[in-house]
Amino acid sequence: MKMGPLTLLIFTSMLVQKSDSFNLTAPVPIPEGDCKMLEFEFVNEYNFMSTCYIANAPTGDYCLKCKTNLQGLEKVYHKLKHTIQTHTNASCYDVLCRQNDIGIVCSDFKYIQHLWSISKCDYCYINNSMSSDKPKPDVSVYISLVQNVTNCFKSVENVCQNCKMMYRELSKLFFHEWYAWSKDGSYQCRDIYDKYNMTMREWKEVYGCIRESADSYTYPYVLLFSYIVILYFSFYFLVIYILPRQKYFNMQDIKTRTGVLPLNVAIREPRPQENVHELLSHLSIEEINQEVACPCFKTFTKFVKEYRDAREDYRRHDPPDNRVVAAIHKKYLQEIHNSPNFRF
Repeated sequence: MKMGPLTLLIFTSMLVQKSDSFNLTAPVPIPEGDCKMLEFEFVNEYNFMSTCYIANAPTGDYCLKCKTNLQGLEKVYHKLKHTIQTHTNASCYDVLCRQNDIGIVCSDFKYIQHLWSISKCDYCYINNSMSSDKPKPDVSVYISLVQNVTNCFKSVENVCQNCKMMYRELSKLFFHEWYAWSKDGSYQCRDIYDKYNMTMREWKEVYGCIRESADSYTYPYVLLFSYIVILYFSFYFLVIYILPRQKYFNMQDIKTRTGVLPLNVAIREPRPQENVHELLSHLSIEEINQEVACPCFKTFTKFVKEYRDAREDYRRHDPPDNRVVAAIHKKYLQEIHNSPNFRF
C-alpha cells in the first residue's frame, strides 16, 4: 500500500518521537566530525517541523508559525551536505540519507520545502523572504482583522447581524487586494487564503449567514446598467410609436375644432357627388391634379366610393378617357404614399 506525502509525514513524525523517547538518554561523547551528532540534531529538527506543520496547516497558520522550525531544519540539512565524516571521508548526507531510517526523513524534508514553495510563504514576510523576522504590514492587518471576526463569532449571539459589518470589511479587503492579485497568478502568502476560506465557511455553513463575495459589489453596477438599457428602449419606443400617433390625433383634433390643419396644409372638403361629372368633363389632367381633394382627410372607403361613382358617371355620359381616370388614380396613390397624416 502506497502512502501519500502527508500520511508519510505523520508516520515519520510518530517514529521520530518514539525513537527520541527510547534513544535520547544521557549524552555520550562523540568524536568531532562524526555524523551521529548531526543525525540526532536533524531528526529532532524534523520532528519539530513536522509537528508544527500538522498542528498549524489546518488553521491556516503554517507560513507564519513554522518559519523558525523550517530555518532550523534547513540549517542542519546544510550541515549534513557539507560535513565530512572523519574515517570515511564522505559527507554525512551521503552516509545518512541513503540509510533506510534517515532516508525517509530526507525525502520528506524535500517535500516540506516544496509545500513552502508552492504556498508562497516567503511572500508573507518583508522583502518576500523568510530571512526577515517580521511579516508584511498588510499581512499583519489582515490577520488581525481575521482574529477580530473570529472573536466576534464566539462572543455574540446574533452573529449574522452583529458581525456583518466586520465580516464585510474582511471580504472587501480580501477580494479587492489579495484575490485581485491571485487572478494574474501572483497571489502571495497562502495563509491569507486559507484563513478567509475557513472564515467564509464558518460564516455560511455554521451560522447560516448570507455569503459576502465579490459578486455583491457588482450588483449596483448591474442594476445601473439595466436601468440605462430599459430607459433607452423606453425612449426609443416613445419616439417611434407613441409620439407620432399622439401627433396625428392632435392634428385631427385641431382640424375638427379650427378647420385648419397644422403645417400649412389646407383642408379641402370633398366635392358633392353631382359636381364630380362636371369636374371630369371640363378640366384637363393638370387641373384635375390640382383640384382633386387630398385623400388624407377622407376615409379609405369614402374616397373609393367617390372615385368609382365618378368613373362610372363619366363613362355613361362621354367616351371614357383613360388618361383622366389614370390621373385620378395616380393622385390618390401619391397622396397616400407621401402624407404622414393619412390613416385607414
